[in-house]
Amino acid sequence: MDTVQELEAQRDAILERMRSIRSMRRGSINGQHFKTHLKGRKGLPFRGPIMFCLVGKGKGRSVSG
Repeated sequence: MDTVQELEAQRDAILERMRSIRSMRRGSINGQHFKTHLKGRKGLPFRGPIMFCLVGKGKGRSVSG
């Protein structure tokens, strides 16, 4: 189990990384899976790798980028 000092050091490191972010867009991060079929196999599609997208509102609509 982590000691209090280790947890505080981790928290300080995370806060420092957050301070280094120059600009941010308002929104949330969603994960999307792409369904693919494996070569030579029939049946249900295979759930492919996950891709993360930033989703927010633009002109009253959901926009991802």
